Amino acid sequence: MPTMTQPQPTLTRPGELIPVLVTGGVDTHRDTHTAVALDQTGRLLGHRQFPATAPGYASLLGWLRGFG
Repeated sequence: MPTMTQPQPTLTRPGELIPVLVTGGVDTHRDTHTAVALDQTGRLLGHRQFPATAPGYASLLGWLRGFG
């Protein structure tokens, strides 16, 4: 399962940012790909299904990049 991990800041106290690692995972299939985004503690940030097409791949990547 391919993953992308990038730090994403989160607020803990007013004005203080602490980086949070976000990991994306993709379950690939013939017609669709299901993607998930998790934080460093394994908390599910989101999941979504995309068509296994060139526009679907672009949408999947854009969706994952939206987490950080």
